[in-house]
Amino acid sequence: MQYELRTYTLSDEASAETYFRVHWERHIGSLSKYGIGVDHVFLNKANHQVIAICTYPDGSDIQAADEAYMHSPEFHSDMEGFPMDSIVSVEPCIVESADFLK
Repeated sequence: MQYELRTYTLSDEASAETYFRVHWERHIGSLSKYGIGVDHVFLNKANHQVIAICTYPDGSDIQAADEAYMHSPEFHSDMEGFPMDSIVSVEPCIVESADFLK
């Protein structure tokens, strides 16, 4: 299993809340069609951030999977009604899990 930590910084607390509570719930079903699982999603109210831990099968091209989803009709449907300019930045980071925690 491969992991990606994705940190979304939003323009304000209300946008972060909406993205976290409405749009990420929509993403869960859509992402699986692109081989992307979701381990956890967190809200950092203080910094207006939504942080997701996504999973991918071993050997996946994570960047290609992310781009395919971002250009998909499912993504556009998931984001319906959300002002995209409220997303200030997205920071993807591929991370490894500690085997000794199993």
